[in-house]
Amino acid sequence: YDPDLAKRNPINETLKKFDDSSSHIAYKELKAEARDMLSFRLRDLWHWVEAENEKLGDEVSDTVQETREVEINRTKAVLGFKGLLKEVVVTKQLMREENRRSE
Repeated sequence: YDPDLAKRNPINETLKKFDDSSSHIAYKELKAEARDMLSFRLRDLWHWVEAENEKLGDEVSDTVQETREVEINRTKAVLGFKGLLKEVVVTKQLMREENRRSE
């Protein structure tokens, strides 16, 4: 995408080159008809270039995916083994992962 695309419009410069290179032609009507055809074609192509540039400008250029964990449930329990681990309390967490995509 080029935000300054209008500055690159080659139509006037191209028509000037046509005028300079065809200045030796004596048939003014023929030269005018050829210049009109060239001008029409250049403008048609330039409108296409501008439309494509706008399409590129409207496209998403970057996406970010965010992830987070959300706790659903938490429970505590005693291990209950004999010996040193008999009084150890553990916490069990049930988690859900959420994803979000932003553009």
